[in-house]
Formats: sequence, structure tokens, C-alpha cells
Amino acid sequence: MKKILVVFDGYNFSSASLDFVQNLSRNSPFLLTGVFLSSIDYKTMLGYPLAVGGYITAIEYDNDLFVKNVAYFKEYCEKNGFEYRVHDDLGGDALDILKTETRFADLLVLGSETFFKDVTISTPSEYLDDIIRDTECPVLLLPEDYKFPEKLVLTYDGSKNSMYALKQFAYVLPELCNKEAALVYGSTKKEELPNIDMLEEFAARHYGKLNILKLDIDPKVYFNTWLVNNKNALVVSGAFGRSDVSMLFSKSFMTEVIKEHKLPVFIAHQ
Repeated sequence: MKKILVVFDGYNFSSASLDFVQNLSRNSPFLLTGVFLSSIDYKTMLGYPLAVGGYITAIEYDNDLFVKNVAYFKEYCEKNGFEYRVHDDLGGDALDILKTETRFADLLVLGSETFFKDVTISTPSEYLDDIIRDTECPVLLLPEDYKFPEKLVLTYDGSKNSMYALKQFAYVLPELCNKEAALVYGSTKKEELPNIDMLEEFAARHYGKLNILKLDIDPKVYFNTWLVNNKNALVVSGAFGRSDVSMLFSKSFMTEVIKEHKLPVFIAHQ
């Protein structure tokens, strides 16, 4: 059994997060912990130095909506037979508390569209970057209109961070590893995949329908288009580390994928 965190802005409820864990429950049991942040928590949580021209405005709401969403979460869990906990009394520094929560969890599930819905910031991706980077377990970011994944896109650039992400996905979500998986390496150079023999030995043990694909393209120009054409896929990435092996799966690239809400993204980094 694993422990999964789902994090909500207390006023904006991510249905996608609950839909995802409901699909997971068909194959394996888990403890589901709902973490509810208020608008005040957001102002604390996003208390990073602002970029030039950046600003944050939290919108105030009646507490009744917050309470209603917590109650809905409890009702949903009980209806579906989930073992669950509710953490809605965070107070204080919500970011530090959330970091501690992730230290004792296997996976954090976050609705990438609803999480910043009522916080006005000029550079939201920078704050999402910080939150992802500070968590101490893998993160799954979900667009609200996602489809439960039918295939996997495993990004690989030869770095220890990309390999770490492949391992963490296999360990945390093994029930998805029987889906069709494309392990993608991109480079415009005439070179073999780094450590291809050892990569194949590992990946084939965990991903039953694996296809290793080297794309001889300029990733900045073409890869995003290739990715969009892979509908109903889930992207696995270690891009929020500090690899400089390849620009293909850099932090800026994955931020673009997340920002445009194209596909669910699983991120794990050391």
C-alpha cells in the first residue's frame, strides 16, 4: 500500500486529481491524504522573491466554500471505499508544512490548472517550479480535461535525474507500467543513447511494452509537436534537476508542457 497526497486550493476543487486516484484504486490500495490550502496559505506559500514585474494577489472567499469542498472530499472517499485523512488546519508556513507532508508520502497529485486559479501572478510557472523543486516525493501534475493514460512517454537524456525519474515511476506506479511506453532520447548529434545496454536491461524489466526511440530532431522546434500527437499519454521526466546533457528535456521545456496543459506529467528529481 502507498500513501498519496492530493493538494487542493480549498476554494477550487480539482476533479482530475480524484478521478486519477479512483482509476488507480482499481489495481492497488492506498492511503489518500487530502491537503487543503486556503487563500492565506497561498500568500505564505508563494512568498518567494518576485521576478521583475511580478505580483501576487490572493482573492478572499467565504469560508463556507472551503468547508463544503472538504466535506465533498470526505464523502467521495467514503463512497469509493478509500482509506483517507484530511489535513485542513495547516496554518503557519504552508510551504514548509507541505514539504514535510511530501517527505512522508509516495506521490503528490496536483491539479495544474486549479492550483493557481485564484492567485493573480504574472509569472506563475516560476512559483510552480519552486513548489515542484521543494517537494520530497514525486509529483504528478494533471490538467483538468485529461484522459487516464493509455501510453507512457519516458524522457531520457542520459543524466542521473532522467534515470531517477524512470525508477521512481516504476516503483510508485507499477500498475501503469504495463502500458505501451516510448522511451525517447532526442539529439541532433550522431551519437548512440548513453549507456544503452544498461538502460535496456533496467527498463525492459519494469516496462513490459517498451519501445526505445531516438529522435534526430531539433527538440526546440519539433519535439513539442511530436508530443502533442501522442494523445492520452503521460510524460515521465526528471527535468527539474540540473542536467546539462541535453536541452530536450530541460526544465523550461517541461514547464511549457505543464503551462499549456497538454498532458499529465510525472516529475521526480533528486
